[in-house]
Amino acid sequence: MTRIDRRDGAAPIREFDTVRLIAPIPPARIDRSVGLRAPRIGDLGAVVHAYAAAPSHEPLFAVECVDAQGRTLWLADALACELARIDPA
Repeated sequence: MTRIDRRDGAAPIREFDTVRLIAPIPPARIDRSVGLRAPRIGDLGAVVHAYAAAPSHEPLFAVECVDAQGRTLWLADALACELARIDPA
């Protein structure tokens, strides 16, 4: 499991974490070949991959959002600053 430490002091985001989208994702980082719609602020998703980050770059994550039937709503690459980790209850 890949772990990326956050510079802002928040809990690190890891692969398989649940995250909330807190900022818009630029269209260039949205995979339009899958999914039913574009990402929306407030959507919940799962981190399906944590890309290796260069020291001077913000961590990047592949995030998938699915509906209640398990269909992919969207798949996109999101920066750590665009996500908030949801702590497991």
